[in-house]
Amino acid sequence: MFTARAGVSDLLDPTITAPDIVCANSVDHSAEVADAGEGATYAWTISGGTITAGQTERILTFDAGDGASVILNCTITSPSGCATVGNQNEVVAISPLPDATITLLPPGKEK
Repeated sequence: MFTARAGVSDLLDPTITAPDIVCANSVDHSAEVADAGEGATYAWTISGGTITAGQTERILTFDAGDGASVILNCTITSPSGCATVGNQNEVVAISPLPDATITLLPPGKEK
């Protein structure tokens, strides 16, 4: 028996692959979605960071801010016009920078 699916649109994989954690104010991180094929379009949004390259590409480059997390989303549109949204609110945790305070001791008080 032959079974055909008529009118089934492209199946798009909305999974976003990104680091689990990055440092506060760090740069050049990557996130990506699966290749949806020739003619597909990608539209990324970010909260808690800055997109530095690839906003309309499959692979995104971003810088982290100084908050608690970066939130990434990607809308993928197939060549036939079907759209899917990547993992809504894909969270990348931001690790705060360590305290690098240097305390100078007066002369004669060194340890």
